[in-house]
Amino acid sequence: MSEEKVKKLNSLFSEFNGVSADDVLEATGKKTSDGFELTGFKVGKRPLPKQDLLQIASEAKLIKDTMLWQLILKRTQFIGQIKAYADSKNFEDVLFAKAMILSVQEIEKMVNAASSLKVG
Repeated sequence: MSEEKVKKLNSLFSEFNGVSADDVLEATGKKTSDGFELTGFKVGKRPLPKQDLLQIASEAKLIKDTMLWQLILKRTQFIGQIKAYADSKNFEDVLFAKAMILSVQEIEKMVNAASSLKVG
């Protein structure tokens, strides 16, 4: 997405108390032959300092290892499946359920990445 589009979206979102690209946690790293090697995180364009990376990795490990986290993931995925396959009455219902499942997968992916971060 062009930088101009991002600026316009950020401006629009800020009017509605939305989240802008400057608020978003993003994984950073490099492409490898095996895929992607995580080296850190940034918020917006700002790389996070080592102390923040250590805290994020520690907190992600705690979250990932809790029974509550596993049960929340399963419950949310289950609700998405029910909404997509049993409760859907139209395409919008299926789309909503798929978006719900995708959101859970993205959150899980970010927690897993953060928990495996090696801060050196």
